[in-house]
Amino acid sequence: MRGIALRAERLRPAARATQQLTLDGRDEKLHHLEAVLDRARARFGPGAAGAPSAFNRLTTP
Repeated sequence: MRGIALRAERLRPAARATQQLTLDGRDEKLHHLEAVLDRARARFGPGAAGAPSAFNRLTTP
């Protein structure tokens, strides 16, 4: 297989999306973290936050 195509239709804004209820406290923390990362990306650009492996290592002389 050389590629995968995805198709999304009739998407709604995230504010109108339904949320699955859970008794797991980790789920709420992940939603909060996602919102914080979205704000950081909106303020500082798309490269402001992400997985540590995605960032270049800083070298000091």
